Amino acid sequence: MKSKRIKFTVEICIAVLLLLFAGSDACLELLDSVLLPEKMNPGYFQLTGTSAKKKVLKKALVEDNPNLLINSITPYKDPAGFSVDVRANGAVSVEGANNTESDAIVRIAGDLDLPTGDYIISDGEVSKDGEAYLCASVNSYAIGGMEEEKIIALPDQNQFRWEDSDNNKLSLQIVLPPYYATAGITFFPMLRKKTDADIAYFPCVAQNPTVEKNDEVYSYNQYYLDTLSLASMTKTDWKLFYRYLSYTVNWKKYNWLTLRCSDGNGFYFSGKKTGDAIYGKLDAVGRVSDQICDLSLTSEGNWILNKSYQSSIRTLEDIFNKNQTPLNQIDDLYSYLIRLKSLLENESQYSIIVSVRDEGTSMLDEVLMKGLHDIGISTALTDGHKGIFTQGRYNGLSYYAVLTSSEVSEQSSSDVLLSSGNLSDQSPYYVISGGRYSAQQVSSIVISGQEESMNHRGMNFVVYNNDTHKVEDSVCFDTFEGLECYR
Repeated sequence: MKSKRIKFTVEICIAVLLLLFAGSDACLELLDSVLLPEKMNPGYFQLTGTSAKKKVLKKALVEDNPNLLINSITPYKDPAGFSVDVRANGAVSVEGANNTESDAIVRIAGDLDLPTGDYIISDGEVSKDGEAYLCASVNSYAIGGMEEEKIIALPDQNQFRWEDSDNNKLSLQIVLPPYYATAGITFFPMLRKKTDADIAYFPCVAQNPTVEKNDEVYSYNQYYLDTLSLASMTKTDWKLFYRYLSYTVNWKKYNWLTLRCSDGNGFYFSGKKTGDAIYGKLDAVGRVSDQICDLSLTSEGNWILNKSYQSSIRTLEDIFNKNQTPLNQIDDLYSYLIRLKSLLENESQYSIIVSVRDEGTSMLDEVLMKGLHDIGISTALTDGHKGIFTQGRYNGLSYYAVLTSSEVSEQSSSDVLLSSGNLSDQSPYYVISGGRYSAQQVSSIVISGQEESMNHRGMNFVVYNNDTHKVEDSVCFDTFEGLECYR
């Protein structure tokens, strides 16, 4: 009888609220906060909304894999007329034609960090003179842009000396000559030390492969947290996440699950015991390569620090840092978009200008597209294939956006784009975007006569504070491959 009275009282209260505020925004917001789970526990639902489910070949993760390549490309169709597929073992297949007057580039891996030494590349003896071939290039980064220089090309050259430098990164790519056509060709790219010269092809890590029925793979799931989101997670949010972990462990949905933070560190859950985690530097597939500490998440949403391996981590506060990472120190795009959303929602003084240089859409998966949509971008930058990083019909477009808390101006085109105007504080600006197939591949964002764009390949962001009249961050994320961050 008592429970019926309580239920009746609640229903009366809701009815009164509806009568008082019917049709008003206040009423709708109040009902949402009571009835919608994502409003009641925003931290948990924001976290789980960044899910990226992936697979990786088991053999590629063996210890001391001689193939140093991290294949970051994903299956796609190029507007030039050919298609690219990526196998779980890292092999890359090309079919179709390059119907253009210039070389078509299929970038297998970009911005690889290598220690100083002598190296060899190979492709299963597929490269031919006058036909498709594999080559290695050095990407040199400096203020104002990136320069790319080819250092070796198969079949004639396969060895090179590499000098480690913060400004130089290695990339591997397949080159298709003008009007080259093939019914199907498969490259087996391998990057190895010169001392491993006699080793046959060994599978490399492929981050976004097409998985065949007989492939022996690990399934894993990655979530993305910037420091702001990590610090705002409540005990109830973590309690809900524990329940989710319990489900995934008991039903063996994934071999591991990772929470990747904006500083490159993260939480690795192996599934051996619900809630047990290793915290440390993460590798390309979300495993810990440099262990910092052992943690446990309890069923009540509490964290316990079990053991620390570094002097910098003495308490849980050193991880769940309430002093959030400054915007200009966030180096992954997932976390960066979360922070930009928070700025636009809570602090009206910010203007955000985005400009694409060269190719800026290939790495945009569903999670990133949602993040871009959350900050106000509505242009369809991918072709909408669910769960696939696409390089479809929007590949290579110029694109810019000017975003504030109340207004969005954006445009995409195959030609160079230019827009100008005044920001909220009346500072004059102009923005230029030149995509891959435009007359000029460029990004320029000028505010009050000062060039602010990093002018790298991918998406260039400038965040401007109209109250202080200062740029708070200028950054580029390589949304063509690798999602590397450049400042």
